[in-house]
Amino acid sequence: GNAIMVTVVISVFSYKATPPAEPLHPTNTGLSDTDSIATDSISTVSSGSDSAGPQDLPAGKSTNLADSAENVETSNTVVAAHRKSAISTVAEGENVVMTADRNGEIRSDNSLEMAFVWCQPNEYEMGSPVDEPRRRANEGPVPVKLTYGYWLGQYEVTQQQWETLMETQPSAFSVEGRGAEHVRDMDTSQLPVESVSWDDAMLFCQRLTEIEREAGRLPRGWKYTLPTEPQWENACRAGASDATAFGNKLGSHQANFNGYEPYSGAEYGPSIGRTVRVGRYPPNAWGFYDIQGNVWEHCHNYYSDPPIGGTDPTGPETGTLRVSRGGSWWGGGWNSRCSFRYWFDPDKRDWGVGFRVALSPPRD
Repeated sequence: GNAIMVTVVISVFSYKATPPAEPLHPTNTGLSDTDSIATDSISTVSSGSDSAGPQDLPAGKSTNLADSAENVETSNTVVAAHRKSAISTVAEGENVVMTADRNGEIRSDNSLEMAFVWCQPNEYEMGSPVDEPRRRANEGPVPVKLTYGYWLGQYEVTQQQWETLMETQPSAFSVEGRGAEHVRDMDTSQLPVESVSWDDAMLFCQRLTEIEREAGRLPRGWKYTLPTEPQWENACRAGASDATAFGNKLGSHQANFNGYEPYSGAEYGPSIGRTVRVGRYPPNAWGFYDIQGNVWEHCHNYYSDPPIGGTDPTGPETGTLRVSRGGSWWGGGWNSRCSFRYWFDPDKRDWGVGFRVALSPPRD
């Protein structure tokens, strides 16, 4: 058969959001046209390069930069060939084959040639165990059962993909963006699009859905959208129960975040201080790149505290804030954990926030 699947206290809403225990966001990230990144938040990076230079670490801190960003995978075109299946959109009259046989299979049969990774139906514990270092009370855990398989973008949506579809360029770290001085002489096309709100991201998904339906590449009911929070965490964990996609420690040689704040004993590392091109860091076990760090990723559902589990949960029916996951370049390793939950107003645009697209099936 078809495998299908695919906020801050709110007075009119019964769920209560727990404010962050520690600052998550730089105080200088307002989005007025005159704002720029604070000089001391940017590490020593050649303006024409996407490689981190030597870092000045806090006094008394030791580090091993042998695993610096210069030694991280630098090609965003590398796809694990041994994992890539011969999936294609097969039209049979009005029928289109949309499912795959195992986690990690890839398809890119769409107008943007955007790569998607298949996630099988699964049951897992969403959130963190009570003994996970630096966990927060809003992380559950709660049991989740996903009865439908779904596709999720292998990479965060890039500036090039956004501009191709939407014919605009909102990103701060673009040629004419408010962070242009930090990407001078760089090709920014493969940096993740950022400074896009939840509303903006949903419009992108809707336009892509319309185009692909008109082209006959989507069967009835299937659509491009944002992943639900349980879908996102399932993909991030890739079948594991560790705090991060790379075990119970996380350093900035594994993901793009503030290297002065490694997680749970990992070594200090580079702090690049901006987004980097997608696919630069190692993928997780199912082949997802940058699912931790680089930019926060919008999720479809409203934020609630506690999180909502169960069978194919889609979050609360009403709310004010929308969930974001994955951490970003301006955060630390602790808020890049698989279970870390954050939120934004749906119209908020921030240069640490982007998204990846889900390709989800109709729901019963």
